[in-house]
Amino acid sequence: MYQIVKDPQELNVKESLQHIQDDFLKRTNRLLKMHHQRSHIHDGLKHLTDKEIIAKVTESPTKLKAGAKNLLSWLNKHGIKLDEDGEVEYSHVKNEHIIKTIKKSETLIKVTLMHKDLEFEYPHKLEKIKVKQDILNWLDEEEEKLR
Repeated sequence: MYQIVKDPQELNVKESLQHIQDDFLKRTNRLLKMHHQRSHIHDGLKHLTDKEIIAKVTESPTKLKAGAKNLLSWLNKHGIKLDEDGEVEYSHVKNEHIIKTIKKSETLIKVTLMHKDLEFEYPHKLEKIKVKQDILNWLDEEEEKLR
């Protein structure tokens, strides 16, 4: 956009406004780039692959369980469970309001109940299970020797 400006003072004002706008855009772009770099550095994932992210989630379900604790207690209070097909079972819930509430957030409830049913495999928990199984096997062997 070009304009013919007769007054030189007016030209200086327009140029200074344009200069201010350009500087503002440059600073804003620089700020956004810095924010993007910092958020990328501090995102907590540290350039992990998809498999590594999934491993992190399965290794540290404490946050998931803590977040779902209140919902699980409410579901247990009303006796809401999943059927064999993994669907929410409404048959023994008598209150219509509760059924409507469940249907509004059915996906969340399904996921929460599925997480409850899953045995999250902590490394130390796996080790405990292996040690327990070894002890049970050893006891069985000792009992067989005594017979």
